[in-house]
Amino acid sequence: MTRPISKRCLQLSKKTCEAGWTDRPVCGIAPNMEQFVWNSHSVVTGPNGPVSRPDPISQANVVLIPAQTATACLTLAAAAFLGQSEFCISGPTPHKDLIRETLSESGSAGFFQCLSSGSSGRPKRMRRGHASWTKSFRINAGLWGITRQDSYAVLGVLSHSLALYSCLEGLYLGADLLLLSDLRPDRQAIQIEKKDASILYATPTQLRQLHTYAARPLPSLRKVIIGGASLDPATRNLAERLCPNAEILEFYGAAETSFISLSDSQTPAGSVGRAYPDVEISVRGFDGAPLARNMQGELWVRSPYLFAGYCDNSAPAASHTPEWISVGEVGQIDQAGFLFLTGRRSRMFTVADQNIFPEQIESWFQARGVDPVAVLQQRDPQLGNKAVLVTTGQHHSTDQLKALSRDLPMHAKPRSFITVDSWPRLASGKTDLQALAAQLGTTT
Repeated sequence: MTRPISKRCLQLSKKTCEAGWTDRPVCGIAPNMEQFVWNSHSVVTGPNGPVSRPDPISQANVVLIPAQTATACLTLAAAAFLGQSEFCISGPTPHKDLIRETLSESGSAGFFQCLSSGSSGRPKRMRRGHASWTKSFRINAGLWGITRQDSYAVLGVLSHSLALYSCLEGLYLGADLLLLSDLRPDRQAIQIEKKDASILYATPTQLRQLHTYAARPLPSLRKVIIGGASLDPATRNLAERLCPNAEILEFYGAAETSFISLSDSQTPAGSVGRAYPDVEISVRGFDGAPLARNMQGELWVRSPYLFAGYCDNSAPAASHTPEWISVGEVGQIDQAGFLFLTGRRSRMFTVADQNIFPEQIESWFQARGVDPVAVLQQRDPQLGNKAVLVTTGQHHSTDQLKALSRDLPMHAKPRSFITVDSWPRLASGKTDLQALAAQLGTTT
């Protein structure tokens, strides 16, 4: 059964947060029956340093909370976050009394863990200090007039940063929370309408699914904040029809950076807005040299919202200096300060020595009603590489897809069109590009 958490719980949580932090232990959480599979390289940072494959019996500073209903588990998540512990996602289950006892003891302080979306590779577990998010909670409350009368609807699982962020923002600001990750999109829409949810954080994919299965518009929503991927014009139109009373806002960010930019009513088409408050964005050449406005380069960010580091031993996804960080995104800033994204450097490939960003081709087809869609790279003896377009083929034939690609630049035109019966998705809702490439024998 899905229901909002009580106001009293939220008020007590906020008071705890405002009172400041003291040391608490590491806690693991498996929200909404979600199981995070620890691999042999996984570590959790505890009071005594890294701990491999946490075991609640042998490691007293690691507590793994059992999977249970979404509402009950979020209460434990709030206790972990607002009670000054570090938490991650896991599966093994000690008795709940052990959790209560351990939460009252001293241990590691002021950090929690979350996952990246995994859109550019295997999802990465990372650590964040509480303050890296709570400052933006207060900023958003001021920007959007969020009060305790608001109710947040959360569509995704708590293991990923966008859903976790929206949950904790709602807790911190004293709003109600409606956790819907265990429901089908049609039932999510029913709950949003029934509970009069007013704030929604979602990815474009989640929004498209909600629009497809909702029986009617959702007039109670007043703010819809879209992140995790580019919001194409077709999806924006769907959002405006689905949420007729809502302001549709797009932000750009990453699990490592949190907010980087935020759109508003003045944002031109194709832009993800200007820099978020207190964030600096620098566009640099691949040699690290700063570039002028309207020049395309790698985006570097200086911000008070940055993560504290990766938890596992995998190769870092982000580059950084003592003050700046880059997650490998390429884009440019115009004279008015609006940011335009090109794509991830890690996905870029060349066709006849021309740089191709798959995200641009995907956005082109999405704007013309092709969804889901992915563009992969395949070796070609004449061109070096070629773009391969993959979709489910439910609504467009190969001839129609070829016709839609006619106005693309010559080297960006897909040379092959492939349809698949099922579409692999990550827990975040994004396309699992690695699985798709493995299935087709191509590269991402």
